[in-house]
Amino acid sequence: MGSSLQGGGCAGHGFGGGTVSTRVGDALLALLVGIGPKSVKRASSTNLRPVAITEWELTTPSLERGVPTGFKQDIPLSGCFAPSGRAVEEDSLSIAMENWQGAEADPLLLEELVQVEVDSGWLRCIDSLEDARKIWPNVAVGKLNIVHSAGRKPRLVVDSSICGTNSACLIPERSSLPTLQSIQCAWPLRGRHEPVAAWSIDVKSAHKSIRVRESEQGLLGIRVGPKLFFYKVCPFGAAFSAFWFARLGAFFVRTLHRLIYISHFLALYVDDFLGYQSATVAEMGLCVTLCFCSAFAIPLSWKKLQFGCCIKWIGWELQFDMGCVYIPTDKLAKLVEHLSTALRGKYTDRQQSDWQSFVECISSTLHLFKLPPGGAMSIGNKVLAVRRRKVHSKKELLNCNLGDKDIWLRISDPASKRRCLSHASRELLHFWLGWAKLPPLLRSLRPLQPLQIEAAADAMGNGSTFAIGGYIALPSGEYWFSECFSVSDFAFADLPLKAEAHKDISCYECLGQIALVWLLSTLHPMCKLSITLRTWCDNSGAESASNKLFTTSWPFAAFIQRLALLSSFTGIHLDVQHIPGDKNVEADYLSRWKPPATLAARWKPTFRRRFTLRQLWGAAPQLSISPKSWKPDFPLPNFNLGKNMWFHYTGRGAQGNTNNQLPVVPGRFYMIGDPRKRKAYHTYECGMIQKWVRDLPSNVREITKQYADEKKLKPCKQCRP
Repeated sequence: MGSSLQGGGCAGHGFGGGTVSTRVGDALLALLVGIGPKSVKRASSTNLRPVAITEWELTTPSLERGVPTGFKQDIPLSGCFAPSGRAVEEDSLSIAMENWQGAEADPLLLEELVQVEVDSGWLRCIDSLEDARKIWPNVAVGKLNIVHSAGRKPRLVVDSSICGTNSACLIPERSSLPTLQSIQCAWPLRGRHEPVAAWSIDVKSAHKSIRVRESEQGLLGIRVGPKLFFYKVCPFGAAFSAFWFARLGAFFVRTLHRLIYISHFLALYVDDFLGYQSATVAEMGLCVTLCFCSAFAIPLSWKKLQFGCCIKWIGWELQFDMGCVYIPTDKLAKLVEHLSTALRGKYTDRQQSDWQSFVECISSTLHLFKLPPGGAMSIGNKVLAVRRRKVHSKKELLNCNLGDKDIWLRISDPASKRRCLSHASRELLHFWLGWAKLPPLLRSLRPLQPLQIEAAADAMGNGSTFAIGGYIALPSGEYWFSECFSVSDFAFADLPLKAEAHKDISCYECLGQIALVWLLSTLHPMCKLSITLRTWCDNSGAESASNKLFTTSWPFAAFIQRLALLSSFTGIHLDVQHIPGDKNVEADYLSRWKPPATLAARWKPTFRRRFTLRQLWGAAPQLSISPKSWKPDFPLPNFNLGKNMWFHYTGRGAQGNTNNQLPVVPGRFYMIGDPRKRKAYHTYECGMIQKWVRDLPSNVREITKQYADEKKLKPCKQCRP
């Protein structure tokens, strides 16, 4: 059970062969059970054995002989994972004749990466398909792809689904991976109030450290030119590969918990360990972990080893000295780059691999029965021709020569590799582009504290008007809101809302939940909270979407997006509970109350909070400079995301504007329409800009002085002094 574990035929890499060291095993068992070495045999026949040892004894025989893939439905149960509940799909095994475009585009790199795996003892070369079928009764050949990541070497990935291997293998159990919430639930360490240090360890080629049963290696074929190769180890991309390393990783984590012992946190996400302890003993905990990895010959990626107060783990940057977490700045920069590329022109690229997903949406009569991912077509459209070749059946469609160039289709809504982004898509990309340019939003590692107060909201739709009402009952008083609007008041948001307000009632119910978050945040100005607000809602759609912060229904998704944004800015997270409509009396009353009707005695006018629709929709932190005469050398972050940016200006209003809600502010510059066709910019005082933001606000965009100078733009005639 030590470093003698050698992966037979795998260049000494992995856990797949050799014998288990009895002495090391007995010593480890004695340590785990907490008894002396002389009592090991007695402990083996009692109930003192922990789960880690039981799991190891169940897994070791499979590791030594080679693990089963599940093709014969003979994977032994671990006894500590939940049942998967999945049945085997009756898909036949197939032979892929070519690889994915990412691998075919660079054959030299593909051969180099495959040769590395051959030299490592992971791949076996077979001369022909006939020879492979003489060795194995069941043969499948998947597709290879090359994954390129910034700062990392290219990696080989095997698609074992395309050949039917994944669907033919029964995985009887499923594992759960740790998340950011797992860290929050353990923070801070129980009973410890002192500085913390953390470590992160990455297992190198984790899946390939486990050997596959020799009789089932025929399921793991790949093709490189005319040559065929078959994996002797678990490849990255097979379903059973993740399962077997999850079982092995479960043993590692349970054993390390007993070895480290002193108060700590330890988790394994696929092949990435994360642990943290009190800073006074964290170095010792890391050393114990590294010694354990050495004893079991666990291959580590030393370049990725991290130790300190700031750790990057599964896409998050964890600041243990500050007790917060945020998205790394390099990820935000990469997101800005990709979004800017997508918004640079009118069209965006589709990938060649999208053809397969498109074909799966076509019926035998060449009609679309479901929309392909990212499709701008409609269900029922019929494919007429592919590259000017008429097709009359799905068989003819599959036999079309695709090649590497654009695939031009003639259907009722023509599509190509070049896809025109819809207005809604561009608006969404503008929103995320603005979000990615913000400074990282810090989030506390402490679990959200539930706020034990009463809060509820309701909405009402009648004809072209809608109203929202709600309240928050605090010890200092019951704060409430009640506002009535017209559907036309939402014109500034450019959303396809129906003229009959009751048909979009879920949207307005969500707007009521947004108002609750806004109300609580105004009661605690200049604070970044970290709380959960439990509210009541009598609309099932708004309740579900507000909790998940996700929906595919438009324009409902726009309201959920605004709720998620406001929640991230304020640190107030909703836990929406359903309440029957006849029980939601108070919120229903506030949504239907209209002055000058008599107000119920419970609701004090002094506790009412007013807002406009634009203010609620664009609620976001506002930055100000003091003294106002100071001119910063850096751009201030703009928290008003999206292309339609509406600013709350508390200064003197424009002509006839009494609510001081202006879409433009003094001292900034704006353009109308397509910037590539305009040579002039406008200022706040310009009468033209005031007209455009009133009639067509979506055509107005803000620019910087630097942008105007670079493009050699000049102020319009009305703006010139």
